[in-house]
Amino acid sequence: MIGIRHGLKWGISTSRSYFPHDNSAYFEGHDESILDWMRQYSKDQTETYLRGFLGKMLFSNESVFKPVNVLSGGEKVRCMFSRMMMFGSNMLIIDQPTDHLDLESIAAVNNGMKNFKGNILFSSHDYEILNTVANRIIEITPDGIIDYRGTYEEFLDTVSLVKEVEYGSMFTFIYSARKGTPAAEMPDPFSKEEKTKWFMELLKV
Repeated sequence: MIGIRHGLKWGISTSRSYFPHDNSAYFEGHDESILDWMRQYSKDQTETYLRGFLGKMLFSNESVFKPVNVLSGGEKVRCMFSRMMMFGSNMLIIDQPTDHLDLESIAAVNNGMKNFKGNILFSSHDYEILNTVANRIIEITPDGIIDYRGTYEEFLDTVSLVKEVEYGSMFTFIYSARKGTPAAEMPDPFSKEEKTKWFMELLKV
């Protein structure tokens, strides 16, 4: 993905699949089976081929004949993932993938995302997926964008350090050490805005 002045431009070699948080538009007005729902998106119409992708999302045996208009929220999410895997894209854009899923399905999604060989841009409230899948955290703040290279747990540790900086403990200690004065006797010489600006610059890539 290449940054440009007024937005983003995708690279020529990228092929993308999108997983929306609200998937209702993909199921409204449909009453066919899960298998036939998948068939509309596939060039290969054979049952064996389609079952291969549905099986990865825990649809097996007779469950593939269940009508899509009676699916639970979690089952619809699993259908969407099966559909996305079938496209073979090298760039996935995923918005909160584990909503409505049970623990077994969440584990399947987690493993699928970890094993994916391309790039994934995703948002999630699931700590396990954030910490095991993401190796780059982008946070949008009122002061700008923080682009952190590392795990989510490492990012949280860094955020904790930022909070210490905001309260002045680190800055006051460093400043007082330079002045040769005990920190407890030193007023904080830095404003919150100065500390935030300094740390934002430190974290930017």
